[in-house]
Formats: sequence, structure tokens, C-alpha cells
Amino acid sequence: MFITRTLSPRDRILTATAAARLVAVTVVVAVALFAILAVDLVPNTVSLQVGDVATEDIVAPRTVSFVSASETEAARAEAEAAVEPVYVEIGPSAEIRARQLDAYDAEVAAIQVVLAERDRGTLAPAEVEAGIQAAGPSLRPSQVAMVATMPTARWQATAAEGRRVLDQAQAGELREDALAEARSAVREAVSVDLPANERELAGDLAAAHVAANLAYSAEQTEAARQDARRLREAH
Repeated sequence: MFITRTLSPRDRILTATAAARLVAVTVVVAVALFAILAVDLVPNTVSLQVGDVATEDIVAPRTVSFVSASETEAARAEAEAAVEPVYVEIGPSAEIRARQLDAYDAEVAAIQVVLAERDRGTLAPAEVEAGIQAAGPSLRPSQVAMVATMPTARWQATAAEGRRVLDQAQAGELREDALAEARSAVREAVSVDLPANERELAGDLAAAHVAANLAYSAEQTEAARQDARRLREAH
């Protein structure tokens, strides 16, 4: 049988004491939590003047992104500088090639006429040199004298080799601002099967007829550079 128990005065006193202890513990815990949270809530303050050296690392409270005008301009300048110069055709390459070969052939043929007359004995030695000089304006005086005494077969072999390297050169790209390099390459391309003096003659004769087929375009180069800057900006 369940018997209802009535709390004695002693029990009521113990209960009040326990309640007081509970309140005290709660207050202590609340104060401790407040102290802990207060440390995070109070912002770190640094007392520094402009030019002072920080005594510790200072970390920004958040990540901030911004556009750097100097770095952006540096990237644009780099993209612009990477653009190669733009060259445009001076005219159809095939037409320029044919024109230069025709001019070469005409000079060679004119010299051949003088040599033929020499072989027939219709020209005096002085007249032979004068005729070769007039027919071959690209030849140096020493080369004129050499050709004047060359057997016709040697002249024909030398001229044929010069035409070969000229044709080879005109088949490729020839920039007007790089003709010196192109003419040097033509001279180097002459076959080593020829004697040294004939090799030099063939190279000089061919180099004199090298013509550019590409011209530098300042306008298109600038347009390409501006496009590169804009593309860099877009990225």
C-alpha cells in the first residue's frame, strides 16, 4: 500500500540549500562564459604609427579582393609585347618570283651575248670587259675581269647555280626589313662544287636580284597588339 510521505522541516531546509547552491553554480558558469565570449567580442587593437614595425603578425579579419591597376597594366603590356610584327604581301609572291627570275635571266643572257662575240673574235679584250660591265651592272670590277676571260661553259654553269639559289629564295617569305639576311643566305646556299671564285660570283649575282615579297604593316601590328590587351583584360 502506498503511503504518502510528508516532507519534514529538515527536508525543506536541505532543498533550499541545494537550490541556493544551484543558483551559485549557475552564476559562476554564466560569468565564466561571459568572460570567454568577451575575449572574442572585443576586437584586437594595435597601437602603431605610420612607419612603425609591427611586433607580431596582423591578420585581416576577412579576405578582400581588389583590382590592382599597376598589375593589370603590367599584364596588358606583357600581352602586347608578345605580339609578333604583322607583315602583308607586297604583291602576289608568284609574280614577284617570276619578275626577279626574268631580270636575272636577262642579265645573264646579255653577258652571254658579249662572251659569244668574244669567242667569235669580233671584240677586243677591252671591248669585252666594257660590254660585260654594261650587261652585268651587279658585277664588281674584279668579277667583270674574271668573266671576261671565263670559258663560256664555266659562265653558264656559274649562272645556272646562281639562278637555282635565287629561285629557291624567292619561293619563300622575304621580308623587306630582312633583305640583308636573305641575301647572305643566298650566298651561303651556292653549291660548294663550284670553285671558290665562281661560287662567290654566283652568290653575288643571285643576291643582287633578291626582292622582298612581304612588308611590315604598322597599322595591322598595332591592331593586333590592342586586341591582345583587350583579351588580357577580359581574363
